[in-house]
Amino acid sequence: MTLERFDQFPGRSHGYARLPEELRRQIVHDVPRWSAFIRQEANRFGHPYIDMSDDFSARLQEAEAVLTAVDMEEKELP
Repeated sequence: MTLERFDQFPGRSHGYARLPEELRRQIVHDVPRWSAFIRQEANRFGHPYIDMSDDFSARLQEAEAVLTAVDMEEKELP
């Protein structure tokens, strides 16, 4: 994640654009590390992880498909 990309796509909070540059840079630095931790923990507990940072609509559909498949598998267990 770059500061330019973060500034261009502030996510669901447009208030990020008004934060001081130093704080925005800290967010840019921290978010990938936090995402890596969440991915690791999801894997450790056997849960799917979908990285939503790029092409949100497509990843949302992917997440729905993965979670629906997991739900269906659980319903089929004896």
